[in-house]
Amino acid sequence: MQVGEVLAGKYQLIKQLGTGGEGSVFLAIHLQTEMFWAIKEIRLGPDYAGQADGGVCHELQMMKRLKNRHLPQIIDAIQDGACIWLVMEHVRGMPMDQRLKNGRVLSAEEVRDVAEQVTDALCYLESRQPPVCHLDIKPSNLIRRPDGLIKLVDFGSAWKEKEQIRRMGTDGYAAPEQYRADGMKPDVRTDLYALGATLYRMSTGKTWSGALKMSSVPNCPKEMSDLIRKCLEEDPADRFQSAQLLRARLAAMRRRRKRERGRVRLLASLAMACPAAALCLQILPAALDLSADESWNYDKLVREAGVVSEEESRNYYRKAVFLDPGRGEAYLRYLSDVQTDGVFSEEEEMFLRDLLHTVRPGEEQTYEELLAAEPEAYLETALQIGLAYWYSCPREDSRRIALGWFGKALAQGGAVQEPDPVRKYESEGRSSFDYGTGIRTDHVSHKRSFIEEGAGQTLPEGTGFEEMAREESDLTKTAALYLELGGSLEKIHSSNEEEAAGSAGRYWENLGRILDQSRDGQGLEDPLMQLKFCRESLYTLTFLAGDLTRSGISSEEQLSRIREVETLARKTRITDLQKEMSDRILEEIESAGQSAEEAVRNSSKNSS
Repeated sequence: MQVGEVLAGKYQLIKQLGTGGEGSVFLAIHLQTEMFWAIKEIRLGPDYAGQADGGVCHELQMMKRLKNRHLPQIIDAIQDGACIWLVMEHVRGMPMDQRLKNGRVLSAEEVRDVAEQVTDALCYLESRQPPVCHLDIKPSNLIRRPDGLIKLVDFGSAWKEKEQIRRMGTDGYAAPEQYRADGMKPDVRTDLYALGATLYRMSTGKTWSGALKMSSVPNCPKEMSDLIRKCLEEDPADRFQSAQLLRARLAAMRRRRKRERGRVRLLASLAMACPAAALCLQILPAALDLSADESWNYDKLVREAGVVSEEESRNYYRKAVFLDPGRGEAYLRYLSDVQTDGVFSEEEEMFLRDLLHTVRPGEEQTYEELLAAEPEAYLETALQIGLAYWYSCPREDSRRIALGWFGKALAQGGAVQEPDPVRKYESEGRSSFDYGTGIRTDHVSHKRSFIEEGAGQTLPEGTGFEEMAREESDLTKTAALYLELGGSLEKIHSSNEEEAAGSAGRYWENLGRILDQSRDGQGLEDPLMQLKFCRESLYTLTFLAGDLTRSGISSEEQLSRIREVETLARKTRITDLQKEMSDRILEEIESAGQSAEEAVRNSSKNSS
């Protein structure tokens, strides 16, 4: 088609915006609404001519439901023989390749911003069912709007069949597997490679080549350099295995920067008010000797851990727990502190594990076992650790580990007996490390309990929630709810249709109880966790719409439950530190709610 022609009787092409191997991109105006849209031509080849109901068009219709602030909204997909026209939001802004002309580079802060925004988009795409890959990420496909928001455009490669995908991509950005002929299918790791190549170009002004060997990325801080190098590993198994894991790394980097900036501001304020106090705050943490400075007590250590650098804060938490392993405040404060950004990273997880499994000199019990001697403190700590794994940890087996901790919390609450004794083993061959307590770990043994490694406890068969949590505390009830919730979800994915409908019914009941707790003011304390709960609930209700209908739950009940979840999300109060992430989750909740309602209506039609 040419400029001036009308597509499908309603879109008039008024300007050609660009052209490529797949086809052209036009600016068009809708003849009735007079709104501007971008229309992209995708040539599928003669094999697809006339396949209006074929797999490619089915995928396109599914992709129209993608709604994320970093993706242009696709409103229509029109097939014309062996050509498909995508009608999408016209993004006004500057393509990032324009910023990089003549070898120009971006600042380290700008590179981090691009990495975070594109990773958010990839996290959304990989969460779809089935996951969606872009497969052509590069600077020219990233448009920065005047308000700073980055849009990932041009999904042309995403519609292609797998054989075509291996011939797609742009040299300097396409991953090695896109050129291989051994049948390996590209996945999200393919997009992470392209993102790494894009960040390399933005940092150095040069196009990445797989033949380059580098120990670090020039003009790039070490943390970001290591991240880019990991994305650019030739073997997909050596890259980040998901966008969620990459986002966790970026979040940890951001948290460290915020901590350091906060510390600098605190020192500057103290320097203005009391120079001597500022000098002490600078010098003392690094040289602090617990045995020599008796003024440092448990409460002071926990309180001060929130205003020092990340590494110093861990030393403070270690010292506090060393003073009193049976108190829960240090563990709980640490969990709250590290999840401010909504991510419980691998590094943060390992610190907590090492802390729980430390044994003081001359004693035999681990810190965890000493904490377990205080039932109320251990119940709350185990529950919060379980919730951290459930909602904030990017590990693939995080839910399995969470169920183990919920089982511990429930056992500690007295509702059930722990089904298996906690098995432990001595950790051998650890390198010595000063925990900041004046103790070296070559004199401290470590024990690990396997239950948090994923014992995957569920409530005994035939045991209802009311029986498990009768006359128990709210914390015990919450642990029982999540344990049963996890069990029902696991059975849904591994059962036949009839059993899946029964498991879906049990999920429905448990979801209702959690919502009842939230209405009574006993819901999740962390606002980001509350929003993640709402998002996950809507995703699950979408997936289970057919099973819920078969289990006897009407479409009206399902739609009412969806709106109840959406209302809970809107009422969640967010702190300023969490606003950026909460805005993204709320956007995903809105999209998930629409998808859930559509799934319920389709299920109702199919069953009638």
